[in-house]
Amino acid sequence: MKHYLSVASVFKNESWNLKEWVLHYKHHGVDHIYLVNDFSDDEYLPILQPFIDDGFVTLFQNNITEKYTGRQTDVNNRFFLPICNETQWIAQVDLDEFLYSPKAVDLKEILRKYENYGTVETNWVWFNSNDHLDHPAGGLVQNFTSRAEFGDQVWMTHRSRCAGGGQEEPEWFHLWAPKQIANTKFGVQSFDIHKIPTSGRTINLSFVGRPDDPEILNNHYQIQSREFWEKIKMTRGALNNWYAANARGWHTFYSLDVGDITDTVLAEQNKEIEL
Repeated sequence: MKHYLSVASVFKNESWNLKEWVLHYKHHGVDHIYLVNDFSDDEYLPILQPFIDDGFVTLFQNNITEKYTGRQTDVNNRFFLPICNETQWIAQVDLDEFLYSPKAVDLKEILRKYENYGTVETNWVWFNSNDHLDHPAGGLVQNFTSRAEFGDQVWMTHRSRCAGGGQEEPEWFHLWAPKQIANTKFGVQSFDIHKIPTSGRTINLSFVGRPDDPEILNNHYQIQSREFWEKIKMTRGALNNWYAANARGWHTFYSLDVGDITDTVLAEQNKEIEL
């Protein structure tokens, strides 16, 4: 295989944080990144071009124009299933998700211990706005260091199904959703939104499976600054067509802006990254 560990993601209008995200995974031992552009209209290409030129990033252009619930899995499968024969491990994460290990900077050091498993599972660590009104210079990891408790949840109407009609009732929204890293030698069946089914066993290496000794965590910077939320999150809709373009309102931002725990573990690991 060409690569031991790869990361795959679909993105739209992520130029604000795109360079940091790519450099983060390069710093943490990822061998290759596969990206699908979902009709971005920002300046993403000048950011990615140096990484494409040196062979670290492969860029695809999404050609699924229809909007429907289930679109995200279809896009994932169209572009990521064919490249599973190029990499032993593959993680499918979003551009606001930063996988890392508290025990080693290189994620491959952790994964090599679990090659008899089909998937390694981790969970969100939920970071809030850090009271940033304007989007700060210097990156997400260094500027957003306040988070919720592991496994926290909030009571909210967290998404409007306006794209399909109607409004969801309030519900508990869990701030610890799983994401998985799949071992392709066990056969990847699908790239679902939060899971990658294989024929192998799954082990959780996050605070769910190892509450006192997590080996891989997923820092999730979903809301970021008020400026980012207003200009990006509130306007672009959703890959899976869950949201109408204007459905992520301020009520959602304030519901998710929770937690007062200072967490600088990843900030320390990433302090040498130059943006």
